Amino acid sequence: MKILIINNSNKYDIEIESILNDYFVYLNNFCAIIPRYEIMMASDELRKEVVKMNAESQNITQTFIEYFQNNAYLELKGELAKHFKVEELSQSKTIILSKDSKISYPWGEANSFLAVIKNITKYNIWHEFSHTFGLDDHYYQENKKEKSICTLENCIMRYGKSSLEFCESGKLELRRLVNEIVNIA
Repeated sequence: MKILIINNSNKYDIEIESILNDYFVYLNNFCAIIPRYEIMMASDELRKEVVKMNAESQNITQTFIEYFQNNAYLELKGELAKHFKVEELSQSKTIILSKDSKISYPWGEANSFLAVIKNITKYNIWHEFSHTFGLDDHYYQENKKEKSICTLENCIMRYGKSSLEFCESGKLELRRLVNEIVNIA
């Protein structure tokens, strides 16, 4: 699995890479097998391209989704085009880190191939990156109250929690989702 990090934050690339490596070490504690992964840091040219794309969009996550739904990715030019191939999306993840990202939620948002993160902390990166595997939030969007499946007070998938722990339900689901990815590869 390729993980492209577009780091337009005040954190060093090495810090972000370390946070993701820690995530996979943690996964290895409860997953029988984890996917092989390669972390790639975006070039300065690609970072600038994404800043420009964000400035021109209403919502950068939605802009990426529309590119792929409408086959507009075929028209992508420059550095961005090199990294986004539809046939590789199931085996690729992209993380955009920028406090200036135009998104719908204050901390971050994610789908199966893209996490856009404004609150650039270790626990929030883990939370949003977990969404790229398909793990759902353990709270209701409308009122931020926890869902009954979540039994850990400080579960990372609850709203506003700053822990690095998943509840048992989250671990089971993440294990299942990660195994699906490993079996596809």
